[in-house]
Amino acid sequence: MVPQRVSLLTLGAWNLPKLRSFYRQLGRTEGKTSSGTYAIFNTVGVILTVFPIEGAC
Repeated sequence: MVPQRVSLLTLGAWNLPKLRSFYRQLGRTEGKTSSGTYAIFNTVGVILTVFPIEGAC
């Protein structure tokens, strides 16, 4: 049996540029597939994606 693990975490952001800057200041490297509408950060064993909340619903 393979143990369950979290490999992808998605966060909603009210202010995407501010949250993107926050994770960069923490030393996280932004993935090459990030764009102006979302951000992807590679962390140790987990991919963190950040999407804007506004317009998502």
